Amino acid sequence: MTATAFTQNTATLVPAHWPGISLDELNAKAAMQTRVDRKYIVDGLYAAAVLSNLPADASVLEINGERDFAYDSVYFDTENLDSYKLAATGRRNRYKIRTHSYVDTGATFLEVKTEGARAVTVKERIPYPAADRAYLNAAGRDYVEESLRGLIDAPATAFEPILTTAYRRTTVLLPASEHNPVDSRMTIDTHLTW
Repeated sequence: MTATAFTQNTATLVPAHWPGISLDELNAKAAMQTRVDRKYIVDGLYAAAVLSNLPADASVLEINGERDFAYDSVYFDTENLDSYKLAATGRRNRYKIRTHSYVDTGATFLEVKTEGARAVTVKERIPYPAADRAYLNAAGRDYVEESLRGLIDAPATAFEPILTTAYRRTTVLLPASEHNPVDSRMTIDTHLTW
């Protein structure tokens, strides 16, 4: 079964006058591997209104003239959906395991996200073979077990692919300001399927 949640084109959402920023520049200013996540689901008109009111010095990730990119993720969980249940009930020691593919470049990573103090998300990742993205190979299982040591009792062999998502993403850099104490990264996802 495939579901589609949002199909607005980001070209009509993100102000065209915002300058482009390279990936290296974006990562230097706001790598965001450790961060506080806030996620909102809004319709296209509301998103465009919010974006049009952001500071004029915002910039948009641009690679080879493109400003939105295709992503694909496969999430792994136990048969009992332990990871999902921890997140759904707001429990401590939450974790998320996924492969994350940057479709346009072919790069794939195995990522383990955990929640640290004060609801801070900590994302660690390793390069991963794209051909193996739908399962945990031996190196992937070792990485998961090492990353989650002390947090879970289940062996990495207990994790199976549970959910696959795909979407297009535009990434915006919001410079530090009076209302935004540090350079921040905001992502806008459209054409979501799972």
